[in-house]
Parts: sequence; C-alpha cells; structure tokens
Amino acid sequence: MSDPVRGSYAKLPREPDRTRLLWTVWILALMFVGASLVGSLLAGLSIQTGPGDHIQAISDRSTIAPLLLPTLPSAPQNLQAVGGNGQVTLTWDPPSDDGGAPILLYTIYRGNSSGGESFLITVPLVTTYIDLTVSNGVTYYYQVSATNAVGEGPLSNEASATPNPPATVPGAPQGLGATAGDATIALVWSPPGSDGGSPITNYKIYRGNSSGGESFFTEIGNILAYLDTGLTNGHTYYYKVSAVNAVGDGPLSNEASATPTAPATKPGAPRNLQATPGDGQVTLNWQPPSNDGGSPILLYTIYRGNSSGGESFLITVPLVTTYTDATVTNGVTYYYKVSATNAIGEGPKSNEASATPSAPATPPGAPQGLSATPGDTTVSLTWSPPSSNGGSPITNYKIYRRTAGGGETLIATIGNQLSYSDGGLTNGVTYYYKVSAVNNEGEGPKSNEASATPTAPATPPGAPQGLVATAGDATVTLTWSAPSSNGGSPITNYRIYRSTTGGGETPQATIGNVLTYSDTAVTNGVTYYYEVSALNNVGEGPRSSEASATPIAPTTAPGAPRDLGAVAGDATVALAWSSPSSDGGSAITNYKVYRGTISGQLSLLATLPNVLSYTDSAVTNGQTYYYKVTAVNAVGEGPRSNEASGTPTSGQTVPSPPRQLNATPGEAQVTLTWLAPSSDGGSPITNFKIYQGTASGGESLLATVGAVFSYPDSSVTNGVTYYYYVTAVNGIGASGSSNEVSATPVAGPSVPDAPQNLVATPGNGTMTLTWSPPPWDVRSPVTGYTVYRGTNSGNRSFFVPLGNVTTYTDTGLANGQRYYYVVTAINAIGEGPPSSEVSAKPATVPGSPGNLQAIPGNGNVTIQWSGAPNNGAPVTSYRVYRGTTSGQTSLVKTLGNVDTYTDTGLTNGVRYYYRVAAVNRVGEGTKSNEASASPTAGPSVPSVPRNLAATAGSGVVTLRWSAPAANGGSPIKNYTIYRGVSRDSLMVLARASALSLFDGGLTNGVTYYYAVAAVNSIGEGPRSPLVAATPKASGLGTDTIKPSIQILSPVAGASLPAGPTVVTGNASDNVGLALVEVSTDGLNWSKASGTASWTATINLTVADHTIYARATDGAGNIETATVAVTVSANGGIVPAGSDLPRSLVVTAVLSFAAAAGIAWFLLDRRRKESRRPMGSRRFRLGRNP
Repeated sequence: MSDPVRGSYAKLPREPDRTRLLWTVWILALMFVGASLVGSLLAGLSIQTGPGDHIQAISDRSTIAPLLLPTLPSAPQNLQAVGGNGQVTLTWDPPSDDGGAPILLYTIYRGNSSGGESFLITVPLVTTYIDLTVSNGVTYYYQVSATNAVGEGPLSNEASATPNPPATVPGAPQGLGATAGDATIALVWSPPGSDGGSPITNYKIYRGNSSGGESFFTEIGNILAYLDTGLTNGHTYYYKVSAVNAVGDGPLSNEASATPTAPATKPGAPRNLQATPGDGQVTLNWQPPSNDGGSPILLYTIYRGNSSGGESFLITVPLVTTYTDATVTNGVTYYYKVSATNAIGEGPKSNEASATPSAPATPPGAPQGLSATPGDTTVSLTWSPPSSNGGSPITNYKIYRRTAGGGETLIATIGNQLSYSDGGLTNGVTYYYKVSAVNNEGEGPKSNEASATPTAPATPPGAPQGLVATAGDATVTLTWSAPSSNGGSPITNYRIYRSTTGGGETPQATIGNVLTYSDTAVTNGVTYYYEVSALNNVGEGPRSSEASATPIAPTTAPGAPRDLGAVAGDATVALAWSSPSSDGGSAITNYKVYRGTISGQLSLLATLPNVLSYTDSAVTNGQTYYYKVTAVNAVGEGPRSNEASGTPTSGQTVPSPPRQLNATPGEAQVTLTWLAPSSDGGSPITNFKIYQGTASGGESLLATVGAVFSYPDSSVTNGVTYYYYVTAVNGIGASGSSNEVSATPVAGPSVPDAPQNLVATPGNGTMTLTWSPPPWDVRSPVTGYTVYRGTNSGNRSFFVPLGNVTTYTDTGLANGQRYYYVVTAINAIGEGPPSSEVSAKPATVPGSPGNLQAIPGNGNVTIQWSGAPNNGAPVTSYRVYRGTTSGQTSLVKTLGNVDTYTDTGLTNGVRYYYRVAAVNRVGEGTKSNEASASPTAGPSVPSVPRNLAATAGSGVVTLRWSAPAANGGSPIKNYTIYRGVSRDSLMVLARASALSLFDGGLTNGVTYYYAVAAVNSIGEGPRSPLVAATPKASGLGTDTIKPSIQILSPVAGASLPAGPTVVTGNASDNVGLALVEVSTDGLNWSKASGTASWTATINLTVADHTIYARATDGAGNIETATVAVTVSANGGIVPAGSDLPRSLVVTAVLSFAAAAGIAWFLLDRRRKESRRPMGSRRFRLGRNP
C-alpha cells in the first residue's frame, strides 16, 4: 500500500483543522503488529466518497509468528556531504537497527545553519541523494531519518558541504613589499583575495635588474615571506610574486624593488705601526685604516705594555698618525698598539710594534751563528745579526779568513747583508772564517769561527730503474726503484712524463722523494706512455725506460635496448630495436624478449642471440601484446627497454606498389630511388625487388634488396637506355609494379653520388643533421644539398634546399615523434641519389610529476604521484627529494619508472617534506609540488590494496583486488578506484566497499589504467600499482541475450510533485552489465549510479511523463523498462483545509491461532497527527475457545 497523502493536511468532518492524516502508516503498523502474533493478518480499506461510490480493497491473508513488537528504526549512520558545482551529494549507511520492520523510505532535512535543518524531500530505499537546488558558495547542513512501518526514526549525524564552481588559478598576491638589508632583501606579501577554489600550495618569486624585466627566480612553499640573500650592495633589484594552486600559476603581484646597502661599521685597524726608540723616548708612526667603516675617523687610542700582548690604555690623540712617548725608561722594551674610533665606535687594534729606548750608541755586538758551506772552489757564509746594534744601525760586515796554522786576515767588507760567497779557492783546503759588524760608532767584536773545505761539484742523479705501469679504472699506478747513483747529492724529487704515443712524453707532474705515483687524470680505453726522472740539488737526471698501460672501467651489465617498436601482422608481431647506448664494457651476447597481455606485467618469452629483431608468431589475432627487451653480456642482464605493443589482426594483403620511382643516370651507373608503398597490407615490408630491361615493358628481375629505398645499378653500359620498375614484398607476397622509369648512362660529368655519414642528433624540438660530401668529382662540383623529411620510413617528401653546407638544424618539431631524413647532393648536372636514411626522436627533459601526496604511517611516509609527461623520451626513473624544512629538500632515492614510494626508518612526530622529479635520457625534469607528512605511532591509513587485476571485455573492464595487508589499526570503510587513459591522467572513478568493480560504458580499443586505494577512519592510504586493460569488441553472435531491467520507484501511475525525482531499480545480465541509463524522453540519456542496483535523479515538470530506463551489457545488447507517472504542482497531495471523502472506513481483520500458553494479546492502534503520537487506542484480544 502506498502513501499518496503523507505529509499533507486535511480537514475531517467534526474534527479540528490541520489534522495530519497518516492512515496508511497506521495500517502498515497494524501489519507489523499483526506480524508479531501467531496467526494470520487480513487488512482491508474501504473509502466511500458519496452515495453509491465505494472503493474497497482486502489484503491477502498472511501467516504470522510470535515476535517482539517492532519499534522505530535507529538513525542512519555516517552521513557525508560532498560539495560540487551547483550540487551537494549525500551518502549514508542504513540504520544499525531497523526496529524489527523493514525501512520504507528516508527523509532528508536541510538548513543554512547548524541545527537549523527543515524538511527537504523523501526518497525511497536508497543511500545516496544529489541535491541540485543549492547555490555555489553557500554552506548547507543536512540530516537524514529512516522510516519503517512504525514511523520515522531519529535524525542522523549532521553533515555540511559548500558547493563551489570548478577551481581556477589563484589571484595575484597582494601588498608585495621589499625591505633592503646588507646584501639581502626581505619580501613580504599578503595572500590573494581568492585562492581560485583550490588551496594555495606554493609561491613563485620573480626577480629582475630593471622594472618590468623580472624572470622566474625561485619557488617556495605556502609562506608569505622570502629572504633573498647573496645580493650586491648598491644594486637595485625588482620583484614580483605569483601564487600556485593545483590548477596552476596565478597572475603576478604588484612590483616591489629595493637596493641593499652595507650598514656603517667600526673602522678597520690602523696599518704599519712602527716604533722607533730614542734616548728616553719612543716615536710611533702609523697609517690610517684601509676602511673607515663608512663613518669618518674621529681619534686614535694608543695602548702600551711591557710584554707582548700585555698593552693597556695609554692616551687618545686627535686625527694624527704619529706620537712620541716620552714617559719611557732607557733599556726597557715597550710594546705598542693603536686603534681608530669613528661615530660607531672603536675598531680593532693595529699590529704590535716594540722599541727599547737607550742611551747614545756604541759599536755593535758580534754577529751570531756563523756557518760555512763548501762548494766547488767556493765557500758560502751565512750568519745572523748581533743581538745589539749598539744603538746605531749596522752599515757593514767585515769578513776575515785564515788557513790552518795561519792568522785571520780581512778579505772583504760588504754592506748590511747576512751572507757572503768566497770564490777562487782550492778544492781540498780547509778555510776558517770570522765576521764582525760595523755601525756609525765603529767595528764591533768578531763572531764565532766557522770552517769549510771546498770539493768538486755533485752531478744529477742517474735514471730511475724498473719502471712499471699498472692500469686501473680511470687510473694508472707507476712504481720504480731509485737510481743506482744520486750524483753526490741526495735525491729531492722525481718528475713524471706522460704521452698517448710512445716516445712523445712531456712533463706531467713533479713529486717528492717517493717511488710510486697514481695518475687519475686519464681516460678509460686510452693507452698512456710514461717515463720518470730523478732530481737532486744539482738538477734532473736521465729518464727511465718507458712503460705503458691502458686504463679500463670494470665491466657492468649493458644499458637498456633503445627504440623498441612492434609491428603487428596476421598472427604475428614483429619486433625491432636498437642496441643499448652502452654495452657495459663487455660485448652483448644475447637479448631477452619479455611479453604480456597487460601493460607492465610481462614475463620472459625468448632468449635470442645478438640480433636486433624478433618475430613473435605465438600470438592470437585481436589480442594486444606488450613487449620489452633486455640486453645480456658476460656480466649479466641489463635494464628493460621501453614498452611496445601490437595487436595482430587477420585480413592482411600484399603491400601497395612502391611510389615515385626515379632513375638518375651516371657514368656506367643508374641510381634508383623510390618511396615506401602507401600501405604495407597489414604486414611489414621485408624486401624490394628491382626489375630491369632494355625495352619498355620488357623488364626482368635484376636484384632483391632489403627494406631500403635506393639501389645503384652498376651493371649498365653507357649509351644504352634501361627501363626499371620495383615491387614491394611482405609476409603475404609481392605488390604490383611501381611506375616505370628509364635512364641512359653516359660518359662524362654526372650527378653527384649520395652524401655520406648522415647523422641525426635530436634536441628539444629540434634535429641537427650533419653529413660528409659525396666523393669529389672534378668534372662537376657539388653546388648544394636537399634535405627530405618524413614521419615514416621511406615516406619522405621534399623539405628544404640548402647551399653547399654539410649541416642543417630542423626546428619546430614535436618531441617524441620519430622523424626520418635523407639528403641528396646537387651539381650542375642535377640531383644525385639520396643518402642512407637516418631517424631520431626530438626530446627534452620530462615535465613535472603531478599531484604529489604524502601519506603518514608508523615510522614511514608513503608518497604517490601522477606520472610526468615524458616530453619525447620515455621516463626511466624518478628521483625522490626529502627534507625536514619546507623548500629545502635533497636527493634521498632514485627509483625506477614507478608512481609510489614508501620512505621507511623515519622518526615519528617529525614532519618530512618531499618533492619528486622524473628522469629520461635527456636528463632530470622539473620537480613536483611539495608534499609533507608526519609519521605517527598511532592508527594510520591502510597499506596498499593487493593483487589488483583488470579483465577486459567488450566495452567493460572488471577489477578485482585483495584487502591490504594492514588496515592501519582502523577498519577499512571503503575503497577509492582511480582510472585514466594514460599513466599520468588518473582521476577518481568510484568508491566501493566491495573488493571488485564493474566499469562499463568504455570505448573498445582504448587502454585504461587503474589503481585502488583503501580508506579507513584516518584517511585514504597509498594507491596500488597501476594495471591496464584494453576493452575490445567480442565476436558477432557471441552473446545475444538481452539484460533484464526493472524500475522499482516511482511506481506506475504515481502522482508526483514537480522537481527532482529519485528513480531506483535493479538490472541483471547473463554475462555482465556495462551500464544503466535513464531518460525522460527516450532520446537523451544520463548514466545511473550502479548497475545491478541502480539509482538516478531526474527533473520532472508538470505534465504526464514516461520514465525510461535501459540496461546495456558487454556485448551491446539493450533492454528498456518504462513507467508512466503524473506530475502536478502539489503531487496529488490534498491541499490544506480540504475535506476528506464523507465516509472513510478502514478495516483490519486479524485472525490468529494463539500459541500454547498465550491467553490474550494486546493490540495498540495509534493515529499519528505530527512527529509525535497524539492519540492511541488499545484493544485487549482474547483467545477463541
């Protein structure tokens, strides 16, 4: 029984106005009260609207059992509200207790303030509702109640949400100001007036040297200040700032500028302080400081002491640089320092100077420490000055000499120097010497005596012996023995000579008296030649014998094979690749081929010898296969190549004919060139066949060549005309003939040969070509070149003519697109044949990984991100940067091509900041946004869901997974499923509590990527590894059974109010449902939520409507269900104040057989006039005899 008058007000005869009529609730209550008895229940309804008008309905008899009486249901649980653009989506869980009677409907209450909710709508038995009658920017509060046959239960928890339009970039930061310091500028600003609906994550600082000339300088976290250091004082800097959110960069702020300057400081120390003694005085002289600290010097302070470092204040003097201290005692040594003072304060002290005032001068003391060193017919004398100069500077020294048995005689008077060389002596004779000092007062006493015996000179040492060179990794170690003779003088050094050719050594290094040397400035693979010589005080001796060594790096596994490509055929997939850029120092011996039917989930298929192609014939047409290849050397297996895929298909044919065959005559040669066929027939072209004849149409097979696009025919005779055509061959067979061409080779000048050594070097959107000229022909020099380019091998077109150059840079290219090139040479005769074909892919460093998130755990943080755009070269690895301060991260880990990483061994309670950068063959790209998290020992988010698998059907993918190994200490509530059409485009697809999901309505042939994350009360855990699946059309006739579908609410003939209406139902299929859709006109359809049990919200206007629902299965079979409803302004509700029919009779007939021991029953009837019972009648029922 339905309830068409629920919630209306009606006037009964002889009853007060505004009595709320809920008789159907009363009858339903009777049913469930009846169901609590043993026996059967018969309920009837009789409505009499006037004389002779009578409507009567009697229910079926129901058998009942003794149960407790039902009660109101408990409140719905876990109400959640999620704001969208002009809508709020509500979800809740059913009550934990239905009161003993099934839930019939839910009532939704809404308000604009917490606790101020009022009735919004009732919905049938669903647990989700989309409120479309909201305004963006307004916060709405919601509660939900459940109703069973007894009545409406308590309200749920309150949930709120604020609908908002889609986020945009933030506005410009406001109030940017710049404050200068010493070599620094401090920037501060206020946040934008709007964050664009997405929280601001970063700010970008722009700096320039002129107004309006700012460029990007640095990026920081979500902070409102930045200190720019290391600047040049006196230089003006200009700044702007922009805010960044998840959408992108906002506009720049106002411009601010500042000029850093150094603050005034204390002056430097006075310079070159000198103290000159006198008789009873010391005169000080100094120079001003080199730096006055930016403030003029006001005075000097003089410090004096009787010991070094023991100076104390003596006097301050004005701005002079000399001072005579007359407060001294002769014979006492005084120590002085001076400081300068400016407006800032007193600066550091000068150097220390000392002086000893004394009485009038006397002759100096004796020179000290005289020593004599013999040489070849010479003796060298050295000494120290006297301890006292007698108070008068020394002006000269006198040299005295004698031999054995004789007295000293004066041999020389020299100036104020401390050495003398006595030459012309006799080797083997001992000479004795003394020295005296002279000042203005006269000659002082003589020094100690020193002697020496001149001897013949020493010679350079002999050659080092037994030189050995031992090679290492980028090193060569040399060892040798000392020479057999040191030449009469100790060896002081060895000199190393090196060259890359034998006998051409030049000096490399001079080392001490050691017998080994390690040369690290070498290149692996280059042979180095060495010689060594010894040195003593006399000079350098002869070189040693020559030794050589070739440093070499230790071998490693080879790099990844490059440019793997897959070409599908009929039950075949042909693979081809390029060798790794490095063989690891050991020759490649094998290649291993890996294959799978899911991207990223591959296993070993075959081990090959050192070849660069492989045809996989163990494949099924229509199935997509994914491949990777590795290289193997004596060390082991290297990393895998890029992934390539192919889908073999049937229906292959021979290729179409080659295009644009051209014949160019030369001397005793005809060069043929052509373009690839427009179609390879679905099977890769393996060969071309060349046909030649001396009459048109009379050609016969001349040669079979590989998949090339030119052929030089040197089997011709000058003066004879030759005719040619070409056919293409694939796995099916040979094509038809190309166009026929002819040429007549002649003696004399001809077109040039093909350019040689063509090389293509890729750049960022560019390709640089270099080549060598063709062999020079003096009869007709090359005058220019033509470059041809295409995006398929053999399919090139004229691109650009050049002068007589051998390089060209092609710009404006698409990164990641492979381009093919050939070059021809031109002379006065014409254009020659093309060079060999080369190809490459322009690329640059990857883009920034997206949406970096950090998820805390116990002693760990899991980070996950969206893959970075590869910008033309596959991403090979990711680098993880971490720090404990925002904006200050350093490299901690290099990973493979993954999108998640768990950082372990962390300290709970410490916040860690992360950024991630992608790496490809060009280098490292820009870093991601910064994300942070603090590990905690308490409950955490769940770990990664396990064993995610994706199974594709026609237009559908079925996902299945296992629960995480750990729930983080809190039960798992549901799972978030992500989907994208590329690794870097994942978005939330659905949230489900089960361990599987049926994803329908997909496009066959498109590969979809999926990941799953588990959610508990703490939050969402890390995503699982990606899986991929490609829906494909099933064979015709494989499934022709239509699905079934039923609309449960509203029922046929229902009278509904205008506005949002919730439609619910169920559907099923023998294989699997793809999707369920609803419509109000049978033409325009919208997708429902769910499939087996589905719900949708539609808008109805005042009129008669047919509601359509259709189910589609994976094979494309469709079934439709309809219900007709009437929509009026009040939805069939009796207006307030209206009278009910004159006679309304409700009859409930209850008959039962009481169980043994039961004497009577109590039947309670209530009439509900508001949200609380207002009246009741209770009946006592006895037992029948």
